[in-house]
Amino acid sequence: MCKKLFLMVLMVVFILSTSYVAFGNDITYGDLNGDGVVDSSDLVLMNRHVLEIALLDDITVADLNGDGVVDSTDYTLLSRYVLEYIDEFPVEEETTVPSDGEINLGSTITYSGDGINVDGSTVTISSGGEYTVDGTLSDGMIWVDTTEEVGLRLNNVDITNSNGPAIYFENASNAEIILETGTTNSLTDGNSNVYDTDDVDVEGALASNADLEIKGNGTLNVTGNYDHGIISYTDLIIESGNIIVSSAVTDGIHAKDYIEIAGGNVEIDADSDGIDSKGDVSVEAGAVLDITAGKHGITANGDMSIAGGEFTINADSNGTTSDGDTTIINGDFNINSESDGIDADGNISIQGGDFLIVTGNDGVDSSSSIEISGGNFDIDVEKHGITADEDIEIVNGDIKIVAERDGFNADGSVIIEDGVIDIESGEEAFDVDGDFTVYDGEINAIAPEDTIDISGDIMIFSGIFDITSTESDAIDSSSSITISGGTFYLDAGKHGITADEDVRVVDGDFSIVSVGDGFNTDLDIVIEGGVINIEAGDEGFDTDVGDLTVEDGEINIVSYEEGLDITGDIIINGGTFDIKSTSDSDDAIDSNSSITINGGTFVLEAGKHGITADENITIVDGDFTINVGRDGIDAGDDVLIKGGTFEITNGNDGIEADNIVIEGGDINITSYENSLDPSENLTISGGNLYLISENESAIEVNDNMNVTISGGYTVAAGSNGLNGGIQCDLNDFGITGGTLIAVGGVNTVPTPDLSTQCTVMLGEASANSTISITSNSGEILSFTAPKDFENMLFTSPDLLSNRSYDVYVDGNHSVSFTTDSLVTNAGGTGFFPPWLE
Repeated sequence: MCKKLFLMVLMVVFILSTSYVAFGNDITYGDLNGDGVVDSSDLVLMNRHVLEIALLDDITVADLNGDGVVDSTDYTLLSRYVLEYIDEFPVEEETTVPSDGEINLGSTITYSGDGINVDGSTVTISSGGEYTVDGTLSDGMIWVDTTEEVGLRLNNVDITNSNGPAIYFENASNAEIILETGTTNSLTDGNSNVYDTDDVDVEGALASNADLEIKGNGTLNVTGNYDHGIISYTDLIIESGNIIVSSAVTDGIHAKDYIEIAGGNVEIDADSDGIDSKGDVSVEAGAVLDITAGKHGITANGDMSIAGGEFTINADSNGTTSDGDTTIINGDFNINSESDGIDADGNISIQGGDFLIVTGNDGVDSSSSIEISGGNFDIDVEKHGITADEDIEIVNGDIKIVAERDGFNADGSVIIEDGVIDIESGEEAFDVDGDFTVYDGEINAIAPEDTIDISGDIMIFSGIFDITSTESDAIDSSSSITISGGTFYLDAGKHGITADEDVRVVDGDFSIVSVGDGFNTDLDIVIEGGVINIEAGDEGFDTDVGDLTVEDGEINIVSYEEGLDITGDIIINGGTFDIKSTSDSDDAIDSNSSITINGGTFVLEAGKHGITADENITIVDGDFTINVGRDGIDAGDDVLIKGGTFEITNGNDGIEADNIVIEGGDINITSYENSLDPSENLTISGGNLYLISENESAIEVNDNMNVTISGGYTVAAGSNGLNGGIQCDLNDFGITGGTLIAVGGVNTVPTPDLSTQCTVMLGEASANSTISITSNSGEILSFTAPKDFENMLFTSPDLLSNRSYDVYVDGNHSVSFTTDSLVTNAGGTGFFPPWLE
């Protein structure tokens, strides 16, 4: 039994001894891992403790402010130490060596210790040390005048001075106010001050010419009836405590140099600035500020740095303002101000925090640049939400803005890398004099004017955009626009996307509803991919002088006017197009210059033309379904078709141009008037053509113009009477190859001098009847009539010279003929040259 007791005692002694070594005389505060140094690895351990991921067994070395807990305040202190902003922790700071000073205020003032003198109701301290003060002084002051460091420990002190400050540090190497835990202390000055002269400034209820530090866990009430509540003519640091400054005639807390609020609860009601520093202002995590100010809430003539804390600011001017830079790493802000919420002459950097900002002017305003890399913003302002004289960069964050003017306003550029932005603005959502670049994120905005109004270039790589302009453009650039991806929902009172220069779409998913144009540019539009859906009150695409180039993508347009209205050239190398113009007088695709189509799928519907150009139209390939009120394809100069598939239904001409050249393709045209209507020349050298005119000739060419058919397979069915399958000048119609079947009332016979292939003219037949032509070598034609006709022209390389042929209609023999000349009349009627009469 004794042996067991001895072992237990020995173990306790061992534990106590090791505890003494670790945390006794050689404590290294901040060294959480015990490796002898304080560095970032200790920060990781403290962060895990604060977040309750891995709790420390002993918090002694981690409790850096000595309040008995380890929280975000201790983490901030350790961060500042590692970054070498501070060289010791509050828990390590040695208190001023007291001079056995104790002052008991009252109608009779008593004291103990050296360096204290009482003259009436004025207590003068002339030696350094720490002095404990208690009691009430109804009309007097504590006056410090020494070259040493002085600390006043206030223990339920109430001092009022009718003609000067309550506490005045006239001279000291350093001044401290320590608020005894659990005590309430009050300092009040009068509305006059005999100590404030032309030569000496004494402008506060608590005034110090030395660096002033306020700390402790008590309460300090300060009433400034003459000027400021608390003033330091050098630096001012509030480490802890409950500081309440009320009825300050000017500033609540004022310093001629630096102000730091490292912690504590600060409540201010001031007629001028709540907190005013002629140097820098620093606020650390753990500080709680409640400020009501007749001017600015917090102001700094230098930089402002906020690493956390809680802020409630009601200000008649700016919420916070600095002449230098403002940096906010975190914090909880509730700002209600008549002018700007957060204002700086320098840069503003916000790296996190929660912001509720209601102002009579701008929400966040920088005379330089703004960077936001995180945070939650709820901004309701009478002017601009976020504004800068230079650039604005949004790296991340959740930003909601309700603004009577612009959501974002920048004289420089705006860069958005990520985040969620919601804007309701009375003018523009984004008004930017420079460039506008979006890498990703979500932007939801509604505005009466241009929602995104950019003077420079717009470059969008990705993101989600829900943009509404009730009266003007959704996205507007005075320069160029390049979109490489993203999802766009655009609702515009004018144009959906517009630029003074070029627009280039590499990819993206677009849904555009616009009163004006879907896309509108002064120069070129280039589409390389993406899906574009447009409902437009004017044109789908509209350029002033530029070209349209489409490499790929899907374009679906329903427009009142032209679907594509391009002043320059149209070049299409691929893609899918579903275009409908609902107006009776507008086209699906319209160029004031030329059109070249090398491929793609087209479904076109229009009240006027399907594809039209003032100059040339060249189609190399593609799949076309065209249903229009007038011409399917219409060119001011030439139409050249080398390939493709065409289904054209129209109310006027199928293809109309000065010159029509068809080298290939499958072309089916049903037209009310002419299927092919060249005003000058027609050349067919290839392709499969099925042409039906309901009211006129299928092919009609003006007199004295050339028609040359050298290849292809062509069926041309016109109306009866004076119209026919083909009508042209008798002297300029040459057939040197290919197959032509022309039916109708009258067909023009080929000119023998220009032809090298035999042609036969046949008589009438009924719709859906089958006409067959045979010879000893077999059948050379089997043709089903698309409609009733009175005359038929047939020419083919299989129709040989000096051969006999039989014609059958629905299997019944109709006529026999021999091709003893280039043109044989075998019962046809119509206008024939004299040699066929």
